[in-house]
Amino acid sequence: MATFAPANVLDFGGAQLIYELASAIFPAVKKMKGDYSLGQVAKLYYSFIWITSPLMFWGAYLEIRRQSDSILTKCKEKKIFFVLFFLIFSPLCTFILLNFSFESKNVDDIRVYLSFHSRLGMPVWGGIVPTSASVMAAMTAFGIRYFCCVFD
Repeated sequence: MATFAPANVLDFGGAQLIYELASAIFPAVKKMKGDYSLGQVAKLYYSFIWITSPLMFWGAYLEIRRQSDSILTKCKEKKIFFVLFFLIFSPLCTFILLNFSFESKNVDDIRVYLSFHSRLGMPVWGGIVPTSASVMAAMTAFGIRYFCCVFD
């Protein structure tokens, strides 16, 4: 999408609707400024990525649940790993990824350059934060759900 979208993509009705929906639900989309070289393309791309992040969360959660027997067996042996990883590290990473991403406007920052100034860099770096946040949130949900199974 980021590679082939026209520069004025938000002038089309459907694209503007997707952006408004995403910015109403996710504050990270609203934080993005339009003064980058790919302003409208970046806004639409990140709107789409953040709207699909709940689907990524459920996909990750279902995959973790599918492998829950082997994970729980290992966690019962090493309970400290379970507590540190699923109940401390994963929620912390989720919080950090959702609240402290892409606020730098320094063009020397490679993340900012790839995310907002390169049509090829946007799909590479742009999907990392929401995907990682979704996976970490899925691991947190798994840890909360199976907490009693590990400590019985």
